[in-house]
Amino acid sequence: MDEKRANFRLARVLLALGGASLVLGMLAGLARIEWPTRLGGPAVASHAPLMVSGFLGTLICLERAVGTGWRWALLLPFISGLGALGIALGVDGARWALVLPGLGLAGLYLRLARRPSLPYLLPMAVGAAAWAMGNALWALGRPLDTAVAWWQAFLVTTIVAERLELARIGLQGRAPGALFLAGLLLLWASGSLALTGNPLHRLVAGLGMALLALWLLLYDVARRNLRLQGLYRYMGVALLSGSLWLAVGGLLSLVAFFAPELPLRDALLHSVFLGFVMGMVFAHGPLIFPSVSRLPFAYHPVLFATLALLHLSLVARVVGGLLGLAPLRSWGGLGNALAPTLFFGSVVGLAVRGRKGRSIRPAERAEGGHGRAG
Repeated sequence: MDEKRANFRLARVLLALGGASLVLGMLAGLARIEWPTRLGGPAVASHAPLMVSGFLGTLICLERAVGTGWRWALLLPFISGLGALGIALGVDGARWALVLPGLGLAGLYLRLARRPSLPYLLPMAVGAAAWAMGNALWALGRPLDTAVAWWQAFLVTTIVAERLELARIGLQGRAPGALFLAGLLLLWASGSLALTGNPLHRLVAGLGMALLALWLLLYDVARRNLRLQGLYRYMGVALLSGSLWLAVGGLLSLVAFFAPELPLRDALLHSVFLGFVMGMVFAHGPLIFPSVSRLPFAYHPVLFATLALLHLSLVARVVGGLLGLAPLRSWGGLGNALAPTLFFGSVVGLAVRGRKGRSIRPAERAEGGHGRAG
């Protein structure tokens, strides 16, 4: 019991470490769209890895480590969080440190996937390997977009595989499984094409994301949550809106292939990494935070306000970028940074509030009490 308490105390420290990468990554993103920050050059240049590996990678590793109860697994979020901070400080060799958590996470998934009830962890193991691949390519000095293709495969795979576990009970026939598998295979193939510099990777990635977005919209159990109240309705709205952004990202990737002269890069990347991935973090955050921190949580509708800010500011950013309206894009980017800040601030505040009133305990799960947050 004492060891378990020690693990959760350590998990809270690691959660704060991932949070530091989030703050640095958001400040770096603001600096890149010319908002005044005091960050140095290494941190500004590391916006993408800070967000992908320092924050999201650490969060995913931490949630998995806590879920397994294996103390050694806590080394994975520690290395990713500390490595990301090293990158922000310009420490030599810090890039290579980020390869290790991806390999370790893939091994953790493979070990867990030996259980008959956890087959959805196999694609997640491939996704974790894609994370390690992206970090290795970035450490080798390959073009950032090449690494981004692999990071994209990592995060999208992780999320949709988690949703598969929740949806599989209601699936009928082979079509949904084929749609899911085809989308993942295309997404992984896009990383290999990007590695060779083949522009076809945008077309393949766009098709893969479009198929996965369609699968989520058709079969994800999030739709059932819309008929419920409170936290469950909030999660349903967040999950479905995130899926729509994945569809937008897929469409923009297709357009980018056929019209490479258009300024679509910013809109494409943030539709996927912010609209879809961060949107899913907003959806699962009320479950991940109490699961990792072992603090209670009391739902409040203020979470809808943070979700609305995320999506509306992203619309402003995308439209501003596509139409060449720099002020609209810049203000949208500021909203993109404020939304996660307000969201996580609200989650912490609601955890404090949960100590005094009705709360959602870590063991409870949304969507009928089934599944895990991703």
